[in-house]
Amino acid sequence: MEGWAQYGHNRDVETLKQINYALVTDREGIPVMFRMLPDSIADICIMQQTVNDMKEIGCQGRLVRGREFESARNISALIDMDVDFTIPSNAKAESVNKLMTMSVKELTSSSSFTFHNGATYKYAEYEAEIIDTDDGNSEYVVHVPQNHKDSAKNNKSLSKSKKLKAFIVYDPRKAALDIDAVMSMVNDVELRLENAGHNDPEMTYAKLPAFVHKFWISRWTNTDSCT
Repeated sequence: MEGWAQYGHNRDVETLKQINYALVTDREGIPVMFRMLPDSIADICIMQQTVNDMKEIGCQGRLVRGREFESARNISALIDMDVDFTIPSNAKAESVNKLMTMSVKELTSSSSFTFHNGATYKYAEYEAEIIDTDDGNSEYVVHVPQNHKDSAKNNKSLSKSKKLKAFIVYDPRKAALDIDAVMSMVNDVELRLENAGHNDPEMTYAKLPAFVHKFWISRWTNTDSCT
C-alpha cells in the first residue's frame, strides 16, 4: 500500500500521524474486512466503497452504524445502495420528535410490549419518508392534515419520497435508571443550596457525647429484651 495510503487529518490538531481505516465486523464483533483510507474523506464515500467491497466478496448482511452517521442525506444514499441497515436517530431532530409525540398514546397499549434477549421493551412502528431536494440535499418528510395550508405541497413531495421503517423503542429499565439519576442530581443540588449534606445515621451517632451513647445502647437493649 506504499504510495497509496495517506495520513488523515487529526481532529485534535495534534502533531501525530494518523491513519484512517474502515473496519467491518460480524454480529459477534469479529473483523471480516478492512480497508485503509487514502485520506480524510466523507463518511458516505467510505460507506459506498465499503458496501461495494462487501458485495464483491459475496458478504451480505445488515449494516449497523452509530448515531453520528445518521442524517437524511446519508440515509437516502443507503436506500439508493439497496442495503439493509439499522441506525439510531438523533432524538433532537424535528422529525424524530414528531414520531415520539405520536408514539406516546400507542406505547400505553399492552400490544406494544415485546420480549427480546431476556428483556422487555415497548415499541411503535412507523413508515418514515425521505426526499431528495433540488439543491442536492435530502430531508425527512412527515404527513400533514389535508386541511393544512401546505397539504398540497406535502402530498406532492410524498409522491416521490423514499420509504423506510422507523421504530420508537421504550426501555422501562433504562427509564427507571434515568429517573433515579435525575432525582439524585436534584437532591444533591437541593442539599448544596441548603448548605447541608446527606443524612448519615452512623456519622451522626458517632458525633454524640459518650453518655448519650450509653443511654441509646441501654434503651436499645431494653427494647430488644422486652420483645
